[in-house]
Amino acid sequence: LLPHLVPGTTAPSIFLKALLQGVVYAATAITLLFLCLLPFIVKLLRTKQAKKCAQTRVQQDSEAGTDQESSTKPKEPREFRTESPSGTQLSVSAPCARMESS
Repeated sequence: LLPHLVPGTTAPSIFLKALLQGVVYAATAITLLFLCLLPFIVKLLRTKQAKKCAQTRVQQDSEAGTDQESSTKPKEPREFRTESPSGTQLSVSAPCARMESS
């Protein structure tokens, strides 16, 4: 609406209302876009992590050589032991091991 068509409104108040409306619409559009792209982003990150784990495994297998025992023995997920601030020990699986179970 033009300021001279609506009595009692000033140009700055109309500008501020339009600015606020633009900010709300932009925030809504960005949020919807992010929510629609979120599954694709997660898939991309998981694919990158799986490739990185596969490369790490290939390197470890090539470093281990052709040892018969290591190739016949099933690989178990690695676990890291960390100590929490309360003093109890926590067991955390490696990221590559979690990818196998999923």
